[in-house]
Amino acid sequence: MKPPTIVTTGRALPYLITGLMLLYACLTANAQPPAKTVRALEHYDRYHAPESLYLHLDKTTYLPEESIWFTAYSLEPADSNRNTLFVLLQHIATDSILTSARFVLEQGIAKGHLYLPSRLPEGAYRLISYTNNQLSYPDKILSERWIRVLKTKGREWQLKERDGMPATRGNRHFQLIQPDLSTAAGKTLHYRLMQGNRLRQQGTRKTTATGDLILELPDSLLEEPLQLEAILKTGKETSYLSTTVNLPIPLITCYPESGNLLEGHDCKVAFEIGGNISPATPQHGEVRENGKPVARLHFITGNSGSFHLAPKYGATYTIHTDAGLDYKVQFPPVGKEGYALHTGNSTAGDSLELKIYAAGTANDLYVVLHNFKDILYSTGIRFSGREGRMTIPLQHMAPGLVAATLTDLQGNPLAERCIYIPPEQQDLAIIGTDSTVYQSRSAIKIKVRLTDNLGLPAKGYFSLGVVSSPLYDSLLAPSLPDYYYAGRHFPSAVLSSLANLDNERRDLALLTCFRSHSWWQDNPAAHTAPAGMAQGISGKVLYEMRPPKVPLDYLIAADTQVRLRRTDSSGHFFLGYADLTGPYGSFLYLSPIQRKKYSYIHGFRLSTDADALEQFNHNMAARAHTFPPLRDMQTSPLTDQGYRLYLDKMIQLQEVEITGRRHSDPIDALKEQYRMVGDNIFIGDCGRDYICMFHFDESREGLNIPWINCAHGTGLRPVDGEYYFYPGPPLPYRKAGLVKYIGCPDTTRGKFLALLRATWQDRAFYSATPEMQAVPGYIPVTTLLWEHLVMTDDRGEAEIRCFANDISGRFLIHLQGFTSHGPVSGQQYFYVNNAR
Repeated sequence: MKPPTIVTTGRALPYLITGLMLLYACLTANAQPPAKTVRALEHYDRYHAPESLYLHLDKTTYLPEESIWFTAYSLEPADSNRNTLFVLLQHIATDSILTSARFVLEQGIAKGHLYLPSRLPEGAYRLISYTNNQLSYPDKILSERWIRVLKTKGREWQLKERDGMPATRGNRHFQLIQPDLSTAAGKTLHYRLMQGNRLRQQGTRKTTATGDLILELPDSLLEEPLQLEAILKTGKETSYLSTTVNLPIPLITCYPESGNLLEGHDCKVAFEIGGNISPATPQHGEVRENGKPVARLHFITGNSGSFHLAPKYGATYTIHTDAGLDYKVQFPPVGKEGYALHTGNSTAGDSLELKIYAAGTANDLYVVLHNFKDILYSTGIRFSGREGRMTIPLQHMAPGLVAATLTDLQGNPLAERCIYIPPEQQDLAIIGTDSTVYQSRSAIKIKVRLTDNLGLPAKGYFSLGVVSSPLYDSLLAPSLPDYYYAGRHFPSAVLSSLANLDNERRDLALLTCFRSHSWWQDNPAAHTAPAGMAQGISGKVLYEMRPPKVPLDYLIAADTQVRLRRTDSSGHFFLGYADLTGPYGSFLYLSPIQRKKYSYIHGFRLSTDADALEQFNHNMAARAHTFPPLRDMQTSPLTDQGYRLYLDKMIQLQEVEITGRRHSDPIDALKEQYRMVGDNIFIGDCGRDYICMFHFDESREGLNIPWINCAHGTGLRPVDGEYYFYPGPPLPYRKAGLVKYIGCPDTTRGKFLALLRATWQDRAFYSATPEMQAVPGYIPVTTLLWEHLVMTDDRGEAEIRCFANDISGRFLIHLQGFTSHGPVSGQQYFYVNNAR
């Protein structure tokens, strides 16, 4: 890891210091910062800072059995060892990893495709991603994207707090919603209210004609969050429901500029209302000091804003709104000594104006500008008074999120202010179509032109998606320029959209999302991955349960290709991720090769640490969250009942990834007789079950599902819980199709084969032609097109074609990519009319 870079401006004194109390600069500009500051940033960058990794998804809302198409852009410096992308899907409600995969990362780009299992529960999910290099630093913050999974079939009963009802003490309204999303009237519920592990209330209630469950909650229950749990019996079925009771008196968190409140010093303070309450319109209120009004609230968004305050040491502060609500306030402590760092505008132009204020004894100081990775500028100053100002030119500084940190001579941070330096030039992606309205199943021609801010051609590359517009939520899809200039430096749900905010909202976002000194805080010793895990998978071969005394040859079978490798004399071997590549969905088969006295194939036992790698990945992803759920996910139109009903009507949303011909055996007696449970469950025969090494179901191009129970009776043992294709013969009582294998304990002495999931290569998206759509049984999909990577010509232009299907409505074309000047992003809409 290189030390943080000092970026110079080429000027002898590129700053101006004024003020009666700020005497003079004691060091030249761009002097080396304190060693402690350098070490702290280096430690943060190596062990904790997020990896610069951006995922461009085809959409943000999915259904089970749909596919997530994405292109991953690694913004880290070129590194040949960074060659593998790990992607994991985490269900937020249960904090569990439900599916994962590896993809080839080449020249900083990975082309991915992830299938969503049919039994995914409805709700919010994290799509967590990182490269193999990050396996060496498992405490680093992981890159993540948020998606929603909705169901149009197989929904369950829901119980949630009623939208639009005021959160007040006393009566609370909850709504019981049926699986078809209509309200449930006259249903009897047995309920209980839990506060932590304590039972606070229980009873039986019936819902009203509007499906409301009304509960009376005494004041004493509303000081802490409550969980409402209920049991509903409908016929022979019992449903267990739960929901969180929002607090009627939400908590307000305050964020003073520079992180400090000093007695008697006027300071700008941002505030944010918690408790899941987001008023539809800005409120009015005041800050009270020991019960007396001292400041008015300025609301900028529905639940956040700012105020100015000159606080008193030891005073008690509360916030009161004109609507009559009192708020609990998490107020920072007020100090009698310390420093404050202010700027007139957090969006800097050609220069940065800083105001420094000192309460108590002043000392020699440093001002350091950094982006939590590299030091961009530093200077030393001698401070012996109360306040002063300084101006720092920014013409040659890299754009993006920057922190101005005030430290003592030892490098301990005293105050900190986050600012945003916008890019001087932002290239444009202009997207055009040959029409604004299309008929179903008609051809769509898309033309993309990349230009600089003067309209001149800019050659570049990009990924592009065409999707049904309601399924793409911009709140969950920050653009690549937003991420490049802000989100990658300091992870936050709001910072990712800094470029699209006006100055007032941007300043508020920087104040409420920025946590001062987090890069400097000493951290415990970082966890490390098992040796070699960042480079590949290791394993060993034993013969008759003992290490061989000579190197042994073994083969790697992937699809129709076979590669030969050799162990060391102790039977150990190592496979780099480059050795594990294969088509999407494929597996690799490892087997030793018989030779001389090692001629009995069943005498071998082959093992790898692939399981340990998967477990390590799951543990790391479940621990390293970046930030809590977005508030907007609770109030977004995508969760409204009307939109869900719209999904119900769109039967064509049931996009199915065909993985085999599924059959059900109607004769229950045969199922019982031959131990076939359910429609697609195959119970192992404990000794007679094998996987063919070179036979695959090729019912769909590129799928390569391995067969179970080979005709020759030898091969790899199947993995418990995995799906395989059963071709039918030579056991005629078992239906052909895709089956889930439920195995038995492996009691055999030798295991001469190992199954590894490949590091998957890209899979092409096929845009269905009108001829394909005319085939009986074709199911239209909401993603009309996904292009992993498109290169423009020398004029900065590219042309792409696809076809509409029978889904009507508004569609979105969205693009993310790069030119030689930096990241670009673009959007365009069109409509499809269904005349069928």
